[in-house]
Amino acid sequence: MKLEGVRMTGSLAVPAMGMTGSIVVSAAPPAKQILEISINGFGTMVQGINGDKAWASQPGGEPMMMPEAQAKPMIENARFYDRYQPRKRYQSATTTGTETMDGEEVYVVELVSTGGTESVGFYSVETGLQRAEKSRAVPGAAAFDSEIVYLDYKEHDGLKFASVMKMVQQGFAQEITFETIEINPEFDAGTFDAPGDL
Repeated sequence: MKLEGVRMTGSLAVPAMGMTGSIVVSAAPPAKQILEISINGFGTMVQGINGDKAWASQPGGEPMMMPEAQAKPMIENARFYDRYQPRKRYQSATTTGTETMDGEEVYVVELVSTGGTESVGFYSVETGLQRAEKSRAVPGAAAFDSEIVYLDYKEHDGLKFASVMKMVQQGFAQEITFETIEINPEFDAGTFDAPGDL
């Protein structure tokens, strides 16, 4: 709870599309987040959340508010302390068993967030660290919409963060490697403000 902000800087690759670039994730309580993705030869995309608002901008386009259906899970995910207070983040969590993931035994936990998002979390039996998560955008759907694998945990100021994330979203595999993770950085004034008239 001493954590007051995080800034993570790294590289992004989408192998199937031959795309590479950089990524910066800035986050602060209570629910502030800025995601900046710069794709080589394409431009910079920005997604922002500031409490109860979510917006996005594409290269060459004007910033726009996100529709409620898209904004709701983004805002829910941006609640800064919820990851460290799981009883506030989830309305239910049911351990259904264990399985082996990359040679490591993991607990399999069915999760339903307070906003109704369904997911399955995979947590190391030995360390308790999260190894993966599969999510459904539509409750009760047979298939998962996204999958994230968390790798190479490293300690920063006494806290452990995954420095590599492998994701499959909308059928595309992506890999993010964070080279720098700053704990309680100094954010410039207005960092999390919505742009323009938004």
